[in-house]
Amino acid sequence: MGDKVVSCNGIVKRVDFWAEEKQPVLQVLCNSIASESIIQANERYSIALASLGAGVWDWDIETDSVVFSSDCLAILNLPLDKGGEHFTIHDWFKIICSEELPVIQRLFSVVLTGKLSKFDFEHRIINSEGNHRWVSVRGKPIFNDMKVVVRLVGSI
Repeated sequence: MGDKVVSCNGIVKRVDFWAEEKQPVLQVLCNSIASESIIQANERYSIALASLGAGVWDWDIETDSVVFSSDCLAILNLPLDKGGEHFTIHDWFKIICSEELPVIQRLFSVVLTGKLSKFDFEHRIINSEGNHRWVSVRGKPIFNDMKVVVRLVGSI
């Protein structure tokens, strides 16, 4: 029952017990290590996105709910006080330059058919002062088991 080394998801920890009755404790330890790995990975992605000056968005097609990262909200000039989680695709469409909106809506329609595995386009948005700004939108559809697009996830 001395010190033993436990490895989970490539992370090694030393524990001071090793017995059959301690297996649930080991599972908790392994889950803790996995959680640490997820947190570290999220930190890496956050730093990488921040260095790019990009924001992330995730559109749930069924609920028509779009979650925007805080960077994405700032880029799109959408209100930060909503917390990024109480938007619809129509909130995004409202700030797209009116001449480009029909083209953008058609692009999203094509993506929703599942015929594209990724997309990349640019469009202008109009900020609260009426000024135009170009944004680059990249993303990919997420399919369910029946090969139906259920989400679009991307960056701006």
